[in-house]
Amino acid sequence: MSFHFFLSLSKYKPSGNRHARTGYAGVALSALLVLLGATAITFFLESGHAATQEPSIKIGEKLTYAISFNNYDSAAYAEIQVVSKGKLAGQDAIELSGKLRSVDLLSAAFYAWDDARTTFISPGTGYPIYIKEIDNSGPLPRENVRDYLNSPSTGLDLLSLIYKVRSMGGSGSYNVTEEGKLYNFDFVVSGSDQVTTEAGSFDTQVSDVASAFLTDQGISKFRVHFSTDERSLPVLVTFETEKGEFSARLAGIQDLSRTPTPTATATPVPVVTTPTPTPTPQPYVDNRELSADLPFRLGERLEYAVSKAGAPVGTVVLKAAERKLFQGRDSLRLVAQFSGPGPANDIFGAADNAEAWVNPDTLVPYSSTMQFTGAFSGYSQQTVFDQTSGTATVQAGQPVQIPIGTHNVLSLAYAVRAFNLRPPIGTPNPSNDTRVALFAGSDSAILTLSPSKSEEIEFRGRKTRSDLINVRTGNSSIDQLRIRIWLTSDGRRLPLRLEAGAYRADLVRVTTDKAV
Repeated sequence: MSFHFFLSLSKYKPSGNRHARTGYAGVALSALLVLLGATAITFFLESGHAATQEPSIKIGEKLTYAISFNNYDSAAYAEIQVVSKGKLAGQDAIELSGKLRSVDLLSAAFYAWDDARTTFISPGTGYPIYIKEIDNSGPLPRENVRDYLNSPSTGLDLLSLIYKVRSMGGSGSYNVTEEGKLYNFDFVVSGSDQVTTEAGSFDTQVSDVASAFLTDQGISKFRVHFSTDERSLPVLVTFETEKGEFSARLAGIQDLSRTPTPTATATPVPVVTTPTPTPTPQPYVDNRELSADLPFRLGERLEYAVSKAGAPVGTVVLKAAERKLFQGRDSLRLVAQFSGPGPANDIFGAADNAEAWVNPDTLVPYSSTMQFTGAFSGYSQQTVFDQTSGTATVQAGQPVQIPIGTHNVLSLAYAVRAFNLRPPIGTPNPSNDTRVALFAGSDSAILTLSPSKSEEIEFRGRKTRSDLINVRTGNSSIDQLRIRIWLTSDGRRLPLRLEAGAYRADLVRVTTDKAV
């Protein structure tokens, strides 16, 4: 890649530190990205691993990682490459790039991560001279630039950190500047192991990583497995958070710098082959059971009594109605219906209803139809979600950018039950929060779900243990309503109660209907 484009980057101004607005899970994944970005620095020492030798960088190497979360193998992926070597604003520089994108469960349960980092380092010192980070997970990209072209950096960034660590055999103590702070990172070799991934089998040296940076973000047991060959590849990276365990395994190695050597082409010889029989595809079966990892079953029907300041408003019914092919994709249909207007009803129309076709595993929506005639009539619309490209199209209009994994109200009502929203041990803090993107009207917003405490809620005439979840939107006019949800503490995670200002919805009946 040419340096010409990046020579113009000096005109950009920093737009703020993107990590400053994230919880620990986001920083954990970003840390994983940039730590894995160092895998793009596939280097070897000119004479063994002597610390006095200056390491080299293999231009053109691109590494791919498969990232798993708990029992989900395809939670995210990372691609990293040593792009080029040349000059940046007259200075010798090597360009490193890394990308990270979360998919499926991780996008649905935590955040929609679509991050990229480009770091230019000095070949002589290994320190960064220019860093550009872009967060594409929100409605608009957010950019952060660190420019050391005229004022040398006093600390490494996470990419250059790993470059230094690998040149020192996977151990040592280093100063790193991240999030506007100076942190110390300690790498200690703790053992060896053989690791097999899609990229092959590797003898590895295990390094334990300790830093206040990781501790501040709720990250523990951070380990990197370096291959013991001359490449010192980070083959496996693992760490834990309160939300679960993350693992990044080397899935592919490419050398994009190689130019194919022309070879003579032999005279083709006709070959007669016997066609291989094509197996008959298995027919799709409607209404298969949902994953055992979900806390509800197909056909579940929840009936809520809605009130305003204690006066009846009406009844809302939620149902996981059916599992069928929708536009050629295995999909789950969720429905919501309003009935029985009460004397205090001032928000619902008599026939208000909503429908969403969602991914049956992650619950992110493919399509939704809202039909409202009451106070929410402005939200009556049909929306098509493209969770691959990160767009939503309303009423066949122009697509708008959304974070990958964005929910609508109906899909979120079910997905919230699958999130890890257990009450924290000790004093609540932001590291226990879960952030999720919600699309409503014509735009998306980020909601913060904060587990608080367990309480006794009356259900079916008896006290039922439930966990209180506080919902924040960042919009003061909405947040003053103090939106709160109570989920049962058992495995079903039933939403027993929802409160928003004077309005309240109480679960009064749970049944299981035959899927239609």
